[in-house]
Amino acid sequence: MFKLACSHFPSCSGCSYELSDCLPLFLKDFPFPLEIVSKDLTKWRMRSKLAIRGTNTAPLIGLFKKGSHTVLPIPLCLVHHPLINKTVRIVEELIKESGIIPYTEGRGTLRYCQIDVVENQIMVAFVINSNVIDNQSQRFVDAAVQKGWKSLWINFNTRLDNVIFSDNWQHISGDSYIWRSIAGTPIATTPASFSQANPALFSTLVASLRDELRLGDRIVEFYAGNGSVSLPLLDKASHLVAIEQNPHTEELFNLSLKDKTKARYITGDVKAGLPFIQDADTIIVDPPRKGLDPVLLASLKEARGKDLFYISCGWKGFLRDYKELIEAGWVLKRARAYLLFPGSDHIELLVSLRKE
Repeated sequence: MFKLACSHFPSCSGCSYELSDCLPLFLKDFPFPLEIVSKDLTKWRMRSKLAIRGTNTAPLIGLFKKGSHTVLPIPLCLVHHPLINKTVRIVEELIKESGIIPYTEGRGTLRYCQIDVVENQIMVAFVINSNVIDNQSQRFVDAAVQKGWKSLWINFNTRLDNVIFSDNWQHISGDSYIWRSIAGTPIATTPASFSQANPALFSTLVASLRDELRLGDRIVEFYAGNGSVSLPLLDKASHLVAIEQNPHTEELFNLSLKDKTKARYITGDVKAGLPFIQDADTIIVDPPRKGLDPVLLASLKEARGKDLFYISCGWKGFLRDYKELIEAGWVLKRARAYLLFPGSDHIELLVSLRKE
């Protein structure tokens, strides 16, 4: 087997398997035939959230060590795009030069950074332990602006728990959003919106879904985010309704939408989309790891004459939902597992079902 041979692996919490082509162990008990789809084993990660600790003379930027709250720098991370590792080194120097104090359990200022790479351009978001940019933070921000990144943001987060981002964002410099191509469709993205860390393989997933659609399908998508799944499907759809509760994503969806006559975006929870199930030909769900909201699952169990595409990043939640859907009369058509995160114990499923 091919070994990642990463020097950080023994202590880093980022990867679960040193053998990069080792499938998550639970796949051996999968209840039906599964197609495995993989791509690049290294340099695939285009978005990374990293903790910032240490001191302003010796900052630590990386992931927490396994089973601890101690940050492990990962300068040689093999799954990061090289520009992420390069940007981390730049941030280390900015901390030293500006004197900003890294965060330590309720004290200090600089908590996290999120780095996005899109076509060799960089979007960076810093999380600070404050509700304003004070003098010390301003020196750091001014120095960061001089790096000329494509987009620079600050997130203000004074919470004492492990939640990385608050809802309080400020765009500092550069473009207010960047464009990430998914299955050939440019999708507007900000640090506040969800974005696949492995867009190359995720594009393969979306393209495979598009190939299964019929021309003229009426589509409703739940958990739509900024449209990275549904917008690349519009060339086949007669109409699309997208539902998402994140208030930051509707603007991005509309920025990416080419034909505004074919799509409607609804900001709200899944209940807002339930009335559209009846007239839909195809339903797409891309829930968080916990799986479908119970009210949506109940509606799907009652639906008839539909195709359902279930995109899952959470095995336990999916398996629970799948069993209930099968018991309600849905029939499996095809199932694929995309190894979006080589080295980890996570997979992305694309499962298509039909109910007459």
